[in-house]
Amino acid sequence: MREILAKHWEEFSGDFQMVVTENFAEYEELTERIDRMDARINARVASTEECKRLMQISGIGPLAASSFPLCLCHSCGQGQDATRRASPDLVRYNKNCKHQ
Repeated sequence: MREILAKHWEEFSGDFQMVVTENFAEYEELTERIDRMDARINARVASTEECKRLMQISGIGPLAASSFPLCLCHSCGQGQDATRRASPDLVRYNKNCKHQ
């Protein structure tokens, strides 16, 4: 996209150039913020054994693993509502919980 705009930049009006420039700056700022948040989530997940175990389930990555309760365990009483709605894979994970 940048290459296309750069090639024809002088053909655009000043107002259009201003809008595109502002939007690109906002896009770059948001991309940097997302990258920083991804790094924080990845660091937290990498340091949490429960999250690492959850990510062994197909389709669960760092973001999903970090949003689950750390223990989906019937016996310890944590995450029971989530476990009732959980997929069979999560229930199998639950059977391996260290709290049982």
